[in-house]
Amino acid sequence: MIKQYDEFSKLGQKDMSKRISEMTYLYVNPETNRPTVVPAKHYDQILGQIKEELILPMTLRNFLITMYTQLKALYDEEPKLFQEALLCLELGLKPKDLKISEQIALQMTSKMLEENRKGKKFHLLDSSIIDFFDEIKDNPDVHAQILRESNSTKRDVDFER
Repeated sequence: MIKQYDEFSKLGQKDMSKRISEMTYLYVNPETNRPTVVPAKHYDQILGQIKEELILPMTLRNFLITMYTQLKALYDEEPKLFQEALLCLELGLKPKDLKISEQIALQMTSKMLEENRKGKKFHLLDSSIIDFFDEIKDNPDVHAQILRESNSTKRDVDFER
C-alpha cells in the first residue's frame, strides 16, 4: 500500500513546499472560518535552511530534555531534598555552609511547601511566573511577534553570507 508520504518524499524542495502550502490551506481556522494561507515560499525557505542552522536549537532542546529527565528522577526519588536544593540555589546558599538559622529556615520552609503541595494548584515557582507563562502560552499575538522577529533575524543572517 503506497501512502501519500511515499510520493511526497520523492518530490523536490519546490514541489514539497507547494504541497505543504496546499495541505496547510486545507485547515479551516475555527476562529476565522477561513482556510489557512501560508505561501509556499515560507516552506521553501525552511526546507532550504542549511542543516547547521537547525542543529543548535535541536541540541538545546535535547539538553533541556536531558536536564528535565534528571531533575524529574531526583524529584521522584526524594521530593523534600529536591525542593530544599532548589531553595538553596534560589537563595544562593551552599548546603555545606548553612548556618543553624538557615538550616532551621530551610527545614521549616520545606515543611510549609509539603503542606501547600497537598493543594491541587500548588506551584513551587512564584504565581507571577506561572501567570506570565500562561499569558504567553495563550497569546497568539505574542507568538506571531516572536516568530516574525525570529524569521527576520534568520533572513538577516542569510543576507550576511
